[in-house]
Amino acid sequence: MLKKTITFILVLTAIISVLVSCKTSSTGSYTSNNNGNTVSDKSKEKSNEVSDDDSDSTSSQTSGNTVSDNLKETSNEVSDEVSEDLSEPETSQDDVSLQVKKYFDIIFAKDTSKSEKELMAEFPDEFAAIVSFGEKAFPALDEIANDRESYGIKSAFAHYIKQAIKPELYARVFKSPDGKFAIKAVVDTFINMSSIGEVYYFELIDCKTNTTLIVLKDNYYKFTVQWSPDNRYASIEYGSSFFYITDVIDFQELKTIKLPDAKEVESIVQNKFNNDYNVYSDFFGFTHNQWVDDNKIKINIELRSPPEYEGWYIYDLVKKEIVEIDIQKSEVSR
Repeated sequence: MLKKTITFILVLTAIISVLVSCKTSSTGSYTSNNNGNTVSDKSKEKSNEVSDDDSDSTSSQTSGNTVSDNLKETSNEVSDEVSEDLSEPETSQDDVSLQVKKYFDIIFAKDTSKSEKELMAEFPDEFAAIVSFGEKAFPALDEIANDRESYGIKSAFAHYIKQAIKPELYARVFKSPDGKFAIKAVVDTFINMSSIGEVYYFELIDCKTNTTLIVLKDNYYKFTVQWSPDNRYASIEYGSSFFYITDVIDFQELKTIKLPDAKEVESIVQNKFNNDYNVYSDFFGFTHNQWVDDNKIKINIELRSPPEYEGWYIYDLVKKEIVEIDIQKSEVSR
């Protein structure tokens, strides 16, 4: 309050100085005119007086400019000080953490089985408020996410908000060797982190224009990426404790190609070994082995754990069929 009073007095003093200066300048000009009329017959004295008056006028003008400049500087200082006084104090880290936890108490006041997206839609204001804190919300969100009693949707929602604040924390990017394309993996849900991990969807990126070509909504987790020699295709191997599958993404057609897996190989095993083998009765794996060439991919086969049958097949992406296959009873089952 004292600071504002002092600045007000400074401004008032500057204004009074300007007014006095203006009055002095006006009086000097009036006197100069009267003197000129009185000594009209004395040209030399008139000339000298005019010169003196001009000098006084210039001096007065200079004085006025100096006061005006001082007033402007003082006004700027006052403006800066007032702006500084009116700005809201920065919220402390402890206050942010308390606010984040308060919003979580509101969101999870009742037990819920809703997904992160459904919770965000139901509590948009609370979600937006937490996101607005930026990275200051991270300590509280990490505490909630790592609390064993919070495992499940509450922990998942804490991760989901962190992703909204800083997407690069969770996003994974796989560039093609030639640098033309990329697969950006974005977390769709964190709900199964304690079992299969984060579940991703893919954005196919044109690196030259940095634009998203298409979004593939297939669910991928625990995945690896292998590019074909010509960079047109990328194999995506993913799975869990019970199965592994390999898909192929076609960057020319912008689509996912589902390779032969359980049912198709099951019929091959039944015919070859004359049995009623059911591939879904236990673990099965169809994992990436290698790219044979630009259009052919070799896939490893494991049926049951430990494997009862194992082998490989080669799939032609142009012909859209298995062109070679070899399945044998494993050493363990013999």
